[in-house]
Amino acid sequence: INTAMWESLPRLIKKLKEEDGARLIIFTGIGKYFAAGADFDDLRQIVDYASAARFWQAISAALETIAALELPTIAMVNGPCLGGGCLLANACDLRFAALDGAIFGIPVARLGIVLDDSNIQRLVALIGQAKAKELLFSAATIDSTKAEAIGLINKAVEDNQLAAFTHDFAQAILANSQQTIAATKASLSRLNSYTHKADLANLNSHEQERAIVGYL
Repeated sequence: INTAMWESLPRLIKKLKEEDGARLIIFTGIGKYFAAGADFDDLRQIVDYASAARFWQAISAALETIAALELPTIAMVNGPCLGGGCLLANACDLRFAALDGAIFGIPVARLGIVLDDSNIQRLVALIGQAKAKELLFSAATIDSTKAEAIGLINKAVEDNQLAAFTHDFAQAILANSQQTIAATKASLSRLNSYTHKADLANLNSHEQERAIVGYL
């Protein structure tokens, strides 16, 4: 995924939502890959702070757009899902992956790239701190079976059944209330923003009331 592709994602998502009337978005790859990670030509062009900032801001803006979207999102992981591709999948609400064809990894430690707190938080929300440290520190890749076991994906599906399974699940979502799903996403986002349970207990009454109203 090169910088231009990352930069185009927020615009394309906005078009799908506002002009095309999308109610759910599925992200997938063409061919044998979901996403192989960063474009190494782009990485070689990072020579100063400005170029590094543009590179990361493009990625961050795209991922935050996906994570904040009120529409439900699904990553249909049809093949290797590495680096930025894995971060993209993590930003989606649900992840279904090819049982044999998909592998997962975030090799930032090998590349000397530092992830921001938002991406770390999304990963920890899925698999917990211990497994997040294991995955990030080792820069290892894992298969779909292990990814499902640790909670990185929702389900591993036989490769030739992945598209049908994902679209059937999408149809089940679309049969339900958009307002309820959007409100549920907003609630989960608020809850995930609290780094400790104590933060919930420390909410003042006004904040509690506002949070409750957000659920309705």
